Amino acid sequence: MARILALDLGRRRVGVAISDFLKCTAQGLSTLEIRGKRDLLNNLKKLMAEYEIEEILVGMPFPSNGQLSKRGEEISTLVNWLQKQISVPFRFWDETFTTKIAEQILHESGLHLRGRKGALDKISAILMLQEYLSQKNQK
Repeated sequence: MARILALDLGRRRVGVAISDFLKCTAQGLSTLEIRGKRDLLNNLKKLMAEYEIEEILVGMPFPSNGQLSKRGEEISTLVNWLQKQISVPFRFWDETFTTKIAEQILHESGLHLRGRKGALDKISAILMLQEYLSQKNQK
């Protein structure tokens, strides 16, 4: 049974979450420290070899005015390149509030954000994937 991989793409860090086999719950995997798109590609290939991935969900900051920001364009360009290298479908998901919610979760759990940016990225990926799975399972 295949799983869904979720990525919260940053310029240097990528939060990673994965679904269970039934595609009901999201679990955090790691936060990848990356050095460019080739490094990201190599890390994704390792994850795909370790887990049976059928789809990759990518967080996209969709603005309310409908026009992609500079960061949104960078993510779109990177995903277009990755799609040519990896044979699973990619899907964008609105990540607009995931970082703020992740910050609130860390704060309420008594953890300080300082030195925990990796945890923030991973929690953001979990939140995004869980929302996606919940909507998918409602249909």
